[in-house]
Amino acid sequence: MDKSIFDNFISQSGDDEYLARFLGAVRGGENSILHNRITQAVMLDESWINTLESALYSIEQIVRNPRKFIIENELIVDVAKARRTNSKTVRHLSSHSQYVQNISDDGEVTPKKLLTAELDEDLAIYENRFICALVNRLILFVEQRYLDLSKKIDVFTETNIKMRSSFSLGDSRFKCEINLNVEEPPEDTENVDANARLFERIDVIRRRLRVLQATDFVRQLSKIKPVRPPIQKTNLLRKNVDYNNCYKLWLFISSYTYLGYSIELKDKNLPVGGDYYDDLSMLAALSLRTLIFDNVLNKEKYDAIEYSQPEEREYNIVNNFEFEPDFGDSKAQVGEEAINEYYYRRMRDELYRAAQEGEFEIENVLNVNFVKFFRSVSRINDAMVNELIDEQTNAVTDIQPKTPLEKKLLKYRKLKEKLARRKVYLKLKWEELERTQRLVERTQNKLDRAKAELDKAKTSVRAKKTTVRKKLVIKRKKQS
Repeated sequence: MDKSIFDNFISQSGDDEYLARFLGAVRGGENSILHNRITQAVMLDESWINTLESALYSIEQIVRNPRKFIIENELIVDVAKARRTNSKTVRHLSSHSQYVQNISDDGEVTPKKLLTAELDEDLAIYENRFICALVNRLILFVEQRYLDLSKKIDVFTETNIKMRSSFSLGDSRFKCEINLNVEEPPEDTENVDANARLFERIDVIRRRLRVLQATDFVRQLSKIKPVRPPIQKTNLLRKNVDYNNCYKLWLFISSYTYLGYSIELKDKNLPVGGDYYDDLSMLAALSLRTLIFDNVLNKEKYDAIEYSQPEEREYNIVNNFEFEPDFGDSKAQVGEEAINEYYYRRMRDELYRAAQEGEFEIENVLNVNFVKFFRSVSRINDAMVNELIDEQTNAVTDIQPKTPLEKKLLKYRKLKEKLARRKVYLKLKWEELERTQRLVERTQNKLDRAKAELDKAKTSVRAKKTTVRKKLVIKRKKQS
């Protein structure tokens, strides 16, 4: 913008005295400015597009002229409907006399029904079901990349200008943010044109696959159980050119795990000159001037508007405190006790999640989950110890062996160091086992005492039960 045009606009805004005060407040505050330009370029991988285009012709040829399996269906029909007869027809009629209508005197047989064979073509061979599964996988393969790429194919050169200002004026404090984002077509159109051509080829592949999906071949085979990988490389898949191309395409899309494109971002910071900074400060001062003058002019109207009803906000009572130490510092600063406490709590929580099933309703589930958790923790500990032993063993020497004798000597020294550490680890394991054994014995003693107390309580309850007393009746004999 021409500087004279901007100055003319400022001079026409009036109130130069107030505007100068506002501008001074903005410049005297804390101001931060970001001015950068970002260029984005999408780089399409042409290899998978070429592979799909070359193999689609073979799929279309198979769909037009698929290999079929001839099925011979044997049916018993009326003699008028029998079109083909063979030796099986004669043998069947000779063994089924109920289908004979009449036998003349000269031995001529007149049949009532005959066994005939009808030939039918079956598409559902393994290779054709493989082609159907390939078409469905290709549709997912292409559709995912097409939809994702359609959102990113339009690239722009993005220019950003952001200004944050915090200042005071009198007893009031102000915060102002100016944020402007401009998207423009990139200057380098060669890459854009190349991407547009590749994207159009992807769209053509997508439409060809949709046509294949709508064919009778795919619709019929979609109703049959599909093939599952790994694919059996039959003779037809090995020797037929079109079927072999489809098999290679299956292997390609199974091993192609990339998105098919990459995005290149370039970012550069642009300088902010003195005139540019003055213009931005003036925009912030004009915003402040507009706000204050609007509040003054419409004060009565704004005061008449009532505030909304206050909302009661919910509050949370903290019952549990998350113990999360900061491991960004060194171990000496954090403290070994804090680290031990942290991992103890984390492993304890994992134990509860793995072992608890409701309120321990199913004992078997508890036992299985506990065993699973213990083995998982043991595997983690063993892996950590093994990794530490390997690191310490490999650090025995930094000398690279040159002769075969030096190599064998280095191997011997490493194995010796590893054995020494393994023995220490075994000793620690035995000590841990002994501690566990003592815990088991103490727990067993507590269980025996608890059982004795329980039996004693049951005996006292039975002794307090009331007994039924029988009345003693004395009968007197009558005097004679």
